[in-house]
Amino acid sequence: SECFSRCRYLHRPLRLLPSWSDSCRAGFAPAEEWRLLTAHRRGLLECGSVRKLSVLVMLFGVWLVLSGHFDPLHLAFGLVCSALVAQCSSGLLLTETPSLRLVAATWGAVRFLPWLLYQIIVANLHVVYLVCRPRQLRPQIVRFRTGLRGDVARVFLGNAITLTPGTITLDIDGDEFIVHAVSDLSAASLRSGEMERRIGLALNQPAEAPRDGSRN
Repeated sequence: SECFSRCRYLHRPLRLLPSWSDSCRAGFAPAEEWRLLTAHRRGLLECGSVRKLSVLVMLFGVWLVLSGHFDPLHLAFGLVCSALVAQCSSGLLLTETPSLRLVAATWGAVRFLPWLLYQIIVANLHVVYLVCRPRQLRPQIVRFRTGLRGDVARVFLGNAITLTPGTITLDIDGDEFIVHAVSDLSAASLRSGEMERRIGLALNQPAEAPRDGSRN
C-alpha cells in the first residue's frame, strides 16, 4: 500500500520510533502517517542544524581569540575550518541541542571561573610555602562522596580539583571521589565542600549528600 511504501522509504525514523510502523498496521490514513513521519524527520534535521550552528559559533569564537589575526584571509580560514569541524564532529562536542537550561549552566560555569582562578593562585602560594617548609608536607588520600548529580558536574569538580595545585583527582567511582592532597590544609579545603557547593550552584545542582572525609 501507499502507507507501507512511504514507511519503507523513511526507514530511519521508523527505527527510532517503531510505534509509528504499528500505527500503519493499525489502519491510520496514509496522509496522516506521512505528515507525522515528515514532521519527525524535519525535527531531527532542525535539531542537528541548531547543534552544528552552535558548535560553529563556539569554534569560530575560539579561533578569533587564539589567532589574533582579523584580516579577511585568516577570518575565512577560521570560518571554513570551524564549519568543517562542526559538520563532522558536532555530536561529539555538543551532546544536546542548546536550550535555556544549557545556556544557564554555561553562564554559571563562566561565573565560577574567577573564584577558581583565585583558588589556584592561593594554592600556588601554599605550594611555595611547602617547598620552603618541607616539614609541613602531609601527603594523604582523601575520600569523599559528592552530592552532585550527572557526569558533567562530577567531571567539572574532578578537573577543578586537579587544576588546583596541591590536589589531584585520582579516581571517580560513582559519587565517590579519591583525591591526593599534599598537606592538611589542602585536605581540609576538600572536606569543607566549598568547591563542590559553588559548582553545584553554578550548574544549578545544589549538593546535599553528606560528605565522608575519611583517609587511607
